[in-house]
Amino acid sequence: MQFGEFLVSRRRVSQADLDMALEKQRAIQTPLGRLALQGGYLTAQQVAQILAKQAQRCDLSNQVIQDVLFGDIAIRKAFLKREDLFELLRQQRETRATIGEVLLEMGCMTRKELWEDLMAFGQIAAGK
Repeated sequence: MQFGEFLVSRRRVSQADLDMALEKQRAIQTPLGRLALQGGYLTAQQVAQILAKQAQRCDLSNQVIQDVLFGDIAIRKAFLKREDLFELLRQQRETRATIGEVLLEMGCMTRKELWEDLMAFGQIAAGK
């Protein structure tokens, strides 16, 4: 059982709130270009070139015509090696906000409630 499912089963949050939080969690992540720049994988000029290439894929109303991923462009331009991209994607996953943090931000629960539920979930996960 995942923590979000646990919260729904305890009626701490609704399924709709959990679904919204999961969507927000996916949307809130550190941009790959920022991670690449901070980690020394790319220069600011390289990041700007990649972002400019991505921007060319949008029409005048900023609608994406063709979805081109940052990492794909970086590899095609030989700015990144595939293994570097995989490492950056791993870092991006690790820096994503937890579901508890997102639910707090949404006002679905208090810090005290989150702490209590994390402790209870930990005990269940540990088989106690």
